[in-house]
This record gives sequence, C-alpha cells and structure tokens, in this order.
Amino acid sequence: MSWDDAIGYTRWLSEKSGRHFRLPSEAEWEYCCRAGTDTIFSTGNSISIKDANFLYLDFGGRPGVGKLVEVGSYSPNAFGLYDMHGNVCELVADVWHADYVDAPTNGIAWNEPTSSPWRVVRGGGWDALPRVLRSAFRDWIRRDQKMDNVGFRVACDMK
Repeated sequence: MSWDDAIGYTRWLSEKSGRHFRLPSEAEWEYCCRAGTDTIFSTGNSISIKDANFLYLDFGGRPGVGKLVEVGSYSPNAFGLYDMHGNVCELVADVWHADYVDAPTNGIAWNEPTSSPWRVVRGGGWDALPRVLRSAFRDWIRRDQKMDNVGFRVACDMK
C-alpha cells in the first residue's frame, strides 16, 4: 500500500462513516508508540522477538519469523495499541524533512511542501533490526511506492 493509497482509504472511510479519519502525524505516532514511556522502546531499553515481529538481530542472527504476521500476535503497549514496534513500518501524514527545524510544535502533520514526493514512515517492519524498531526511528518513502513491509494505521478525530 502506498501513501497515496492510504490517503485514499482514509478519505473513503471518512465518506462512508461520516467521521474524519486520517493518517496520524509523526508526533501522534511517536506519542502512541511510546505509550507513556521515555525509554528506547515502549517495552523498555531492549526488545525481543517475544515483544515484536522483527527478523534480524543487531549483531547477526535471524531469530524472527521472517514474514508479516496477524495484527495482535504480540501484546499491546500500555495504551492498548498493537504492533507499534515491528510487523510493518507505518506511513504517517507528514512530508519528509531531514530534521525537525521549523516543524510544527503542536503535534499536527508537517505537510509543506505539498509537492514533495517523499513521505515519512515510522517504526520498523518484520524484516528489520531492533534499532529500526525504536520509538524514535523515522525514515522516508516515495508517496507512490509500495512495499511488503510498509502499512498504516488510521487516526480518527474525536470532535
């Protein structure tokens, strides 16, 4: 699923339901991933294959299952959210910027320049190393690119 596909899905879901669905911003995603913690992962300063779906270890070895697994195969974080670490990298609403200089400070998505082909993905997928699963990890992807380790979750405005 590409970023464009995910945006199309949130628009369709919004029209179908009468509620406003969207991709979360980077800030919202990280807040949800951390689930009230200030450690590297919501599980603490380390993560294991009992906590998340990832394939490789940082210093060699492939202990993971090596494929996408059903959502909810691992315990939820303290906010009750599943698979914030591992399984798939997640598309968020923001345009890619290399740093946070001039980023919004209120948690909304940074959508300028709108013409940019690059979008942010957060977290790590089933084929990742633990360091890529960190709550703060971020990367970029072309808005039209599709990969088997990239997915998304939706946010719903409560107003």
